[in-house]
Amino acid sequence: FNVEYSLTLTSYQMGEVRVFSLSLYPDKETNVFDYRVKNTVVRIISEFLRTDTNVVFYVCDIEDEKEDKRHKVFEYWYSKQTELHEFIGKFNYVFKSRNNYTLNSSILYNKDNYLSNFIIQQFKQEIGIL
Repeated sequence: FNVEYSLTLTSYQMGEVRVFSLSLYPDKETNVFDYRVKNTVVRIISEFLRTDTNVVFYVCDIEDEKEDKRHKVFEYWYSKQTELHEFIGKFNYVFKSRNNYTLNSSILYNKDNYLSNFIIQQFKQEIGIL
């Protein structure tokens, strides 16, 4: 459908944990749905998380007031991948920013990482500062 997206993983220090921030944006404005975008993103993230120390987080963009829709889409994508990629864990965290915006955030991690609980605690502590 000629839909193009940019996906970026940016290294970020979150407390004592090195994580990667996920950014996913269409290269141009489109209203076309292409299921292959989901499949491609899921494949990229799952391959990245096969390394048990890799951690990915994202906060749904609020700029166009579609953050709840984005969160629902990512929840759907996650639910569809769990059978194929059962090693991926996810923790959602909803919080209010200093400017009183409600932000949907999530962290994706490899369940085999023995520091999973520590990673989640660091995520909650650091993301709550925003």
